[in-house]
Amino acid sequence: MSLGADPTTVFSARTSIAAVPDIGGNQDLGAIVGRGSILLPGDFSGDPSIRNGAVSCVDCEWRRRPDCLDAAIDTLCAGVTFGCPTGQIRYQILLRRPPDPWFSVVGTICMGPGEVLRSPDDIARTARDSFIELLPRAHPSYQPANGALVNLPAIFAANEPTEVGPIYRTLSGYRVRITASAQWRWRFGDGQSLVTASPGGRYPNTSVRHTYLNARSRTVRLTTSWTGEFSVDGQGPFLIAGGPIRLGSSLAVKVRPATAQLIASN
Repeated sequence: MSLGADPTTVFSARTSIAAVPDIGGNQDLGAIVGRGSILLPGDFSGDPSIRNGAVSCVDCEWRRRPDCLDAAIDTLCAGVTFGCPTGQIRYQILLRRPPDPWFSVVGTICMGPGEVLRSPDDIARTARDSFIELLPRAHPSYQPANGALVNLPAIFAANEPTEVGPIYRTLSGYRVRITASAQWRWRFGDGQSLVTASPGGRYPNTSVRHTYLNARSRTVRLTTSWTGEFSVDGQGPFLIAGGPIRLGSSLAVKVRPATAQLIASN
């Protein structure tokens, strides 16, 4: 397949869930640098369907090589930096998919010294630290503030947003957009619990409420589970590695008996 070939013949019918990628090799000498899924930067000059298919390609093999291997001394390579940001040069991207016997050039990208092609799994791991930095901490509260009443619903709030982000980080040479969404588990101290996608709130928001059946002090425990996602140059979203981050907090709740009061009529 040449650069001008129909890209649908590359990824149609053979694209499926990405295999565990293997990224390595000398990316400046045209070695095989990836088997499986790979992230091609947003400035990839080839057909968009090739870039989109690369993130979920099971059996792809990839190579990267400079447009010129010795741009410093070969005047024929004077254009190797054309269109690239300062400090970067243009590389050819080569692709082979079995049973094809040969690698073919499918496009070009700009990259700088020390920058290498990565897989979604690579970025998923490196994005985790930035994801953790993004997360707020819960400050749970309840109403009535002077104590819940037996047989009447108390209203709870996590005082956290349902989503945070996006934040942007440059990770392994890629511009990465990171977001997080939350789910809450309330344990009300009487054997009852609630899992919800709502953070609750102050009255009249009653989305998180609980009714106690007897008077005594309770310790309410709240676990916030944050799931992180990221996208790279418009590709994704992908899940951040390691599963949800769970953050815990607690709240002392005084439960008082509800008393009736007679009011004289006029």
